[in-house]
Amino acid sequence: MNDFGWDGVYLSASTQLCRLSACAAPSSPPDDSISETIRSVILSPFFVSKMKSMKVSRMSQAVFGVVLAAVSGTASAVLAPCSIPPSIAWSPGHPGPSDMLRFGVNLGSLIAFDGSYVRTAVNVLPTGVIQIDAFQLEDDVDVPGYQRSVAFGPLAPGDYAVQLTVRSYDPTTGVALDRCADQPNHSPYTSELTVGTASGPVVKTPVVEFYNAALDHYFMTQNVNEVADLDNGVHVGWQRTGNTFLAYVTGQSDNRGSHVSRWYASTPTIDSHFFSGAGTLEWSRMLGPPFSDVWQVETDDAFEIALPDTISGECPADTLPVYRVWNNRPDSNHRYTTDLAVRDAMVARGYIAEGYGPNGVVMCAPSR
Repeated sequence: MNDFGWDGVYLSASTQLCRLSACAAPSSPPDDSISETIRSVILSPFFVSKMKSMKVSRMSQAVFGVVLAAVSGTASAVLAPCSIPPSIAWSPGHPGPSDMLRFGVNLGSLIAFDGSYVRTAVNVLPTGVIQIDAFQLEDDVDVPGYQRSVAFGPLAPGDYAVQLTVRSYDPTTGVALDRCADQPNHSPYTSELTVGTASGPVVKTPVVEFYNAALDHYFMTQNVNEVADLDNGVHVGWQRTGNTFLAYVTGQSDNRGSHVSRWYASTPTIDSHFFSGAGTLEWSRMLGPPFSDVWQVETDDAFEIALPDTISGECPADTLPVYRVWNNRPDSNHRYTTDLAVRDAMVARGYIAEGYGPNGVVMCAPSR
């Protein structure tokens, strides 16, 4: 599961978004004023209503829970710290006997406590109990025996009892603390997971890339009507590049992917689109000023796709990294590709590689 702490998201999201609005990107972690701006966006009625109105997958909701953890200072003022218990979102949502399992921990109202970083360990008992032990951290530090992102399995078909324990961890003392031990909502938090005899159904179709030579812009879409219009010249000047990558059709990923929103900016200097996965800090900041003053949401359902680890840029098994490059011009256009040679060629032309990890990964496309 992606670990949306300050360091990983901030370096990618804030730098990228400054490019979108032509502001100067800061070179250091956010100060209090920037933090307060982000808090006001994420906790605003606009943002909350947006989350509710979208058909956001359970995995994206878990991501939202971790993103919201990054603004715990403000969240503590609106949520009783132990009122909403943590929960787990599974990917895939309906696993079969050949699926590796990943999960996201939604911290619930525990966000009011000790930061946004989560490290987990998993133990599957012979009795059919899945024990998930999670530490909530203030800083991006290692905890011996625990990982930022966990994949395990496959599991045999059947019903499994899930026990989630969430504790705060002080790396300097090694002390672990259950903040809600004396409250009705305390660890372990129990739920169930069913592994079927077959995986839940999914539908994948290509995302098709187009190029407009007059604009020197790239555009991509999975929508069959948009593809047909571009192929038939309804929108003049666009031609296929021959590049595609697979993505899930909206609502048909079985929680293997997050929703991708598409923004459009039409100004004297910008005539372009931008794509971002739902639930990330980058995505949340696009929903509020100053970015929403320029970039308007065209759709919350462009397609669904897995997202990389925001620190390492690593993608889940059976997926391919999707790279993003920015044209480094006032008209602010981006290209998305799974071809590393294409990415490198664009960088050689003056484009800037963006994304998570050393290779600049923003999405993870199904490999087949």
